[in-house]
Amino acid sequence: MEHMFLSHLRAKKDTRAAKTAEAAIPDLLRPAGRMIRHLWAASTWSSRASLLLRLQQFTERHRLQHLPLGVRAAAFVSNMSNIANSTRISYCSALSTTARRLGHTVPMLDLLGTALRAAGAGADSSPIRQARPCRRVDVFRLVNVALHKDNKRLAVAIYLAWKCAARWDDIVHLKKESCLNTATAAADGFWVLEWAQTKTNRKREFRPDNWTVVVEERAELDWMVQLVHEVLHTLPRGTALTTTTTAELRRLMRSNSSTAHLTAHSIKRGAVGELVDAAVEGKLDPRLIPLLAKHKDELHSWPTATLRYVEDKRKLALMLGTQHATRLL
Repeated sequence: MEHMFLSHLRAKKDTRAAKTAEAAIPDLLRPAGRMIRHLWAASTWSSRASLLLRLQQFTERHRLQHLPLGVRAAAFVSNMSNIANSTRISYCSALSTTARRLGHTVPMLDLLGTALRAAGAGADSSPIRQARPCRRVDVFRLVNVALHKDNKRLAVAIYLAWKCAARWDDIVHLKKESCLNTATAAADGFWVLEWAQTKTNRKREFRPDNWTVVVEERAELDWMVQLVHEVLHTLPRGTALTTTTTAELRRLMRSNSSTAHLTAHSIKRGAVGELVDAAVEGKLDPRLIPLLAKHKDELHSWPTATLRYVEDKRKLALMLGTQHATRLL
């Protein structure tokens, strides 16, 4: 049954495949499937379901169906050839998380993951591949490309991705209602954004990284500030700020020779790097970096109970202080 759920969720972008997968799920379980979709981002569902499907094919090919899921997964990952050690670690983590969501214990898979991490990326013959960091000048090249295509909403989305050190999937979940002070932002001199879904927050809990105060202090970017005000004011309620997918953003980057080397994740990586530089120079409290980057930070996290008591989320966002970081980007 779990496999049918994941096949259905993975196929939802393909209408025909989605109908075929959904037909295999009993009617009474389909509402649960729709609710479960919101647990992870669409891209996460797709990658994890694809990995589980490959595991299932490996299991059938080698007749390992009688073994526990964690043992099958350990065999699957350890017998992969021509892949980096870091990729094996990533597969162990993804399969372990998925298995636990499905109610399985996976001690052997956990041991394999621990062993791989102990070996480290140095066990690879090639270095870990990461997105090349974006620079502010690259961001505004992309903004100008979007404006040249008469896509103001995309231009604003790219700008906010940089200012908020956000994953692109965080940005595509923004709507008009995500800005808590649209009507007063011009007078306030900042925007307060409330994130609907992030990689580390799928339950919409009262986490401190759920709110960001965006400040722009550069006088030469007054035109960008006015553009953000215009787009947020004219955006219909319930409408996404942008419908541009990660793949479409990558194609936009490739259309410009100056940004062809970048990926969607380059924006977040570049922004975090710039904030680290600012912290080293004494311009920023380093504890604000994980808060703005929307990463789990148990050491400096605010208690959920405290955040629940604060009724005015705009004041809460200002108290948390991310404006001191966004003004530097």
